[in-house]
Amino acid sequence: MPDGLRRIAITGLGGVGKTQVALELAHRIRDRDQEWSIFWIPCTSHAVIEQTVLQIAQMLGLRDVNPTKVKEQVKMYLGAERAGKWLLILDNADDTEMWLAAGHKAPPLEDFLPESGQGRILFTSRNRKLAMKLAPFNIVPIPDVDEETAAQILERTLVHNELLRDPTASAALLQQLAFLPLAITQASAYIIENGINLPTYLALLQEQEQDAIELLSEDFRDPGRYKDIQNPVITTWLISFKQIQLQDS
Repeated sequence: MPDGLRRIAITGLGGVGKTQVALELAHRIRDRDQEWSIFWIPCTSHAVIEQTVLQIAQMLGLRDVNPTKVKEQVKMYLGAERAGKWLLILDNADDTEMWLAAGHKAPPLEDFLPESGQGRILFTSRNRKLAMKLAPFNIVPIPDVDEETAAQILERTLVHNELLRDPTASAALLQQLAFLPLAITQASAYIIENGINLPTYLALLQEQEQDAIELLSEDFRDPGRYKDIQNPVITTWLISFKQIQLQDS
């Protein structure tokens, strides 16, 4: 991350690889300088954030940790010089109300963001408007995947290369999936698990809308995502498109 930039946000549709980019950045920073501390918080819910921040406090060895005040305690620690160099990654920072609006039970999460000349904060978000508020003018958009890159993802995830001998079906499937990496990975998992070929899967997608929704709602294991979060691609698309609609309104 460039010197002087305290906050940066990676934005893009769900499934385009924001989390993977953040992971790669974290690994590169640690490989370059072991003195950096990396903290990762999944921002999927208040409960998950509270649990993760509590774990960070325990890892830092903070004394007299109060579960109701732990976010403030961690903020104060990271804001102090003794904390050293650190990178705080806030993954899936999508909910505007959670971050900016004071709720009935909790103040906005933005209030607990630490400030330090030695620290950097990285957000990943589907919500560009929110990202602009959290990291003004420091936005890194993940561009839509092109057809060539999508084809490489399909080739890598299918494993069985004989399934790619039908270039027409491959191209049609990628178009149907909008070149979305998560959708391609999910499709490959379904194809392999059920022992079908690309034309068969494509035909399933092109059937009645409800059948396509059920197909895209198939869950699959993805080591790059959180264990407690379901992976249905239809959910990813709906969330992403909802964010687009909100931004355009």
